[in-house]
Amino acid sequence: PTTASAVGITVVNKTPWPDAQVYLTALGLKDGRWSFLRSDGSTAPINHLAKYDPGHLTKNGVSYPNMSFTLAQTSGRPVAVPPAFESARLWVSLGAPMYLGVADDDRGWAGPNPANPTDPNNDVPYEWSEFTNDAARSSFGINVTQVDQFTFPTTVRLQAPGYDRTVGLVGTRADAFAAYNASVGTPFRALAGPLRILAPRTSPLFGVGGAYGTYLDGPIAAAWSALGRTDAKPTTAQVFGCSGPVLATDAQLCAALNRGVATGDWRAVSGFYPAGVAHNDYAAFFHAASISGKAYGFAYDDVLDQSSYLATNAAGGKQVTMTVSW
Repeated sequence: PTTASAVGITVVNKTPWPDAQVYLTALGLKDGRWSFLRSDGSTAPINHLAKYDPGHLTKNGVSYPNMSFTLAQTSGRPVAVPPAFESARLWVSLGAPMYLGVADDDRGWAGPNPANPTDPNNDVPYEWSEFTNDAARSSFGINVTQVDQFTFPTTVRLQAPGYDRTVGLVGTRADAFAAYNASVGTPFRALAGPLRILAPRTSPLFGVGGAYGTYLDGPIAAAWSALGRTDAKPTTAQVFGCSGPVLATDAQLCAALNRGVATGDWRAVSGFYPAGVAHNDYAAFFHAASISGKAYGFAYDDVLDQSSYLATNAAGGKQVTMTVSW
């Protein structure tokens, strides 16, 4: 891409699946409406009636709009991102497209939920990234994320005039799973299934009433005492989810609790995830395993620039290279 508004996304397939079995699905806001991206860079508004169109998707007796295209359909060309395509998600799925429901009023859609045992995507290997393109400001940003789950290694490289950075996880899936299981505590090893590793915020094991639903109660109580707080303490699930009346609006505190430093130095990156203090082992692993230590292991991992978010306002074309491995 050469013009200021041009962004191209190239997906490099290093999996055993042929390009005809590597699916891309991108949904974003275009002119204020949720729309999906086609292989030629054009968009169309989401439409729940598309589940009746020829070529629609069906799984477990339920029909879905077909909003995916295969890597083979791009013919090796970068996928062009429209000049204004914002708050977008890009899924890469292997062997099957993404099954995404659309609301009857066409104002929203249902993404995959690995915590739901009936979700139609549970047997589909997928990873997803977030991106936004605001050409009016020559602004583009993208990240890889493990905030919900991890299935296979993905890297993203963003190039623009004067800018070239890469984030993500390299290597094989088998190596990543083995390293994860070797580095995290017993409760977090329970998150690793045959297909994906769930984030603690996604798994009922760390929810209220779950087997590890009180895992962070000790550090939470210690932090409330040290900070002299008198408001209601969050639950373990609310810490992992950065949710609830306290943590949904206090990113700094939520990050400190996930990193195990709520009673110490919140800003000393080298001291995050200390031994002997209960913390988010899942997030700690993905930081240790990822390029430059950057990862989205929990919702507010961007506190102190620890996330895998790449962004540039550089004038001129921008190129994204996403590499997926197995």
